[in-house]
Amino acid sequence: MQHPPKSLPDGQGRRSERSSGLSIAAWWNLTRKHRFGILGFSLMCGLGAFLYASSLVPIYRAETSLLLDTRGRIGADAAGGPATWLSPRDVSSYLKTQTVLMRSRTLAESVIDRLKLADGPGFKALGSGSDWQVWIPGGLRDQLPPGWWPLASDASPTQDQARAAAVETLSADIEAEVVAGTDLVELSFSATDPQLAASVVNAYADAYIELGYETRLRALTKATGWLTERLDALRAQVEASEARLQAFQEEEGLTVTDQALDLTAKQLQELADRLVQAQVRHDELQRLDAQVRLMGETPSAEAITPALMVRSPDIQGLQGAVLQTAREVTELAKRYGPKHPKMLAARSNLETLTAGLTKAVADAVTAVRRDLEVAAANLAQLEAELAARKAQAQEAGRHEAELRSLRRDLETDRQLYDTFLTRFKEAGQGVEGETAPARVIDPALVSLRPVGPRIGVWVTIAVLLALVLGAVAVLVSEYLDNTVQSGEGLEESLGLMVLGSLPMLGRWRTRRVLPERMFLEHPRSEFAEAIRSIRAGLVLAGQEGVLRTLLVTSSVPGEGRTTLAVSLALAMGRRDRTLLIDADLRRPALGARFGLDSDAPGLGNLVTGSAEEGACIHAIEGLQVDVLPAGNLPAEPLELLSSPRLPEILAGLAARYERIVIDSAPAQSDALILARLCDGVVLVVGANETQVPVVQATLGRLRHVGAPLLGTVLNRYDLRRVARYGHCHQGSYRRCAGALQGYRG
Repeated sequence: MQHPPKSLPDGQGRRSERSSGLSIAAWWNLTRKHRFGILGFSLMCGLGAFLYASSLVPIYRAETSLLLDTRGRIGADAAGGPATWLSPRDVSSYLKTQTVLMRSRTLAESVIDRLKLADGPGFKALGSGSDWQVWIPGGLRDQLPPGWWPLASDASPTQDQARAAAVETLSADIEAEVVAGTDLVELSFSATDPQLAASVVNAYADAYIELGYETRLRALTKATGWLTERLDALRAQVEASEARLQAFQEEEGLTVTDQALDLTAKQLQELADRLVQAQVRHDELQRLDAQVRLMGETPSAEAITPALMVRSPDIQGLQGAVLQTAREVTELAKRYGPKHPKMLAARSNLETLTAGLTKAVADAVTAVRRDLEVAAANLAQLEAELAARKAQAQEAGRHEAELRSLRRDLETDRQLYDTFLTRFKEAGQGVEGETAPARVIDPALVSLRPVGPRIGVWVTIAVLLALVLGAVAVLVSEYLDNTVQSGEGLEESLGLMVLGSLPMLGRWRTRRVLPERMFLEHPRSEFAEAIRSIRAGLVLAGQEGVLRTLLVTSSVPGEGRTTLAVSLALAMGRRDRTLLIDADLRRPALGARFGLDSDAPGLGNLVTGSAEEGACIHAIEGLQVDVLPAGNLPAEPLELLSSPRLPEILAGLAARYERIVIDSAPAQSDALILARLCDGVVLVVGANETQVPVVQATLGRLRHVGAPLLGTVLNRYDLRRVARYGHCHQGSYRRCAGALQGYRG
């Protein structure tokens, strides 16, 4: 009946159960369970944020609008030319560039000098929402050490340090933002002094416009000087190019024209075409000469190559006549003898034709070889002529290329000179058509209402963060909880069958009815049904072997071990004669629960022999169960339980009773001794109380002594918690049977 143990790390089963068995709804229900603590924590954080924000120094914000000139400034700035409208992409890039320029240190220094912020008390009012020191309440700032608050210590800063600090603060706090779809830029600044905030923004707008004028003027002046220098250099360069061209033409005596170059190219093409034709003619004659050589000196009529017959039609006619005469001689030889007049005439005719064919072939071969020699000579002549013409053309091309290069350099220098001359003339007129780089649309006004701190935003953020942190803390604590909470998790982490789960009894029930009497007084309750289910599992275990003595133990005190032992004894007593033994000689409890006197004889008396068996076993009125209480408590319970009389006593009792249920101490030394004397051991585990490593250690000790472990029982199982986690519906134990009884799965 025992499952093989699984060696899992501590808490692994619990966490795997939690990760696989809990849904989003279960996490939500878990958070809802702790909602009052989370809400209380959030309200405290919100109140703290409200008090903190109320103590901060108010911040005032001033804004102004600038309309930027988005016409093409590149051409106008460089050489004073007319401005052109930029493309939408260029406009966007230009506006972004200007917003970066507005936050530059150059403008910040100009504003600092205009308003003399580094010399007076105005610098202390520059702080805005971007400076963390502003968000420290004034009372707390006064209590800070000198080194914690810049420019507030006893040592006064130098003028350079004050100016650098003011520039750094101003450039960091000024804000410039492009209004979408327009050429407007919103320039804003926040400070603790509303008058200073408006002054800084207006000074920034004026400084930006003046900087645009100065930048363009410097660019125009620089461009004019540069153009003057370039014009002088280009003029000298044009004159030098003209001189080089004239000297080259005079030195080479060149009168090359485009028509001459075209004629040379045409002649080269004609020579190349003639060379190709001569090469083809030469190759054809070479192939024909090779075929003729294969025929031999006196070829037969059949061996004459067709190409030779094409060149000499006479050969084709003679070949046909020779072949026809040879067939006639062959036919006559079949009818006449060799000296017959007709045979002699036919042979004479054949010899005459053959001699004529041989002569014609020889003449044709001679003509072929003569033509081949002529073609070879013609080919060599054309190749030599083409090579000479190519050399002449290359020389002429080299001179022409150099001449054209000189002409091209001269033309380029002239065009560049004309271009710069035109730009120089335009630069002199650029100042007259210059427009303002930007215009102020709405000057900044002194704000009467602070923009910060925004108490509502602070409180909202604090409450939301507190809610999230509270929920996360609940989930993390639940995840780190390493206690046993379900039968499935118990089986997974321990590798031992779960016989059943006892539901948690509410306080109102335990006040009205003791837990061990729930089985008798409420037989249709979830608790009674769970006891019957556990009894059924034990009966099934007994069918595989003798199960008369059953030991009920636990890992630690207070897990409901005695309640389970009493309830099982009452359930078994309805069918079998049952004896309930209190073997917890350290903290006995059965005698008091059944109304027996504290000095009633029991197991201790029976083992020591100070009382008879009949006096130690007590029949309980109204119950079908006999009780053997702990009796006289010895000074050393372990020595008493190790007595050789105890096995004999249990054997004698097993002969009289069909079922014996033993309630022992937690599974330490006492329970380990009793476990070896029993037919089965049931381990009680408290749900949401006992940690998995503790149960694993207990099982290890029981297995070490060879205890016959039947399974575990999960006690105080919260049905409502199971229903919230989605294992079953809240309500009847019958609905939760699948979730509560792990051994059925």
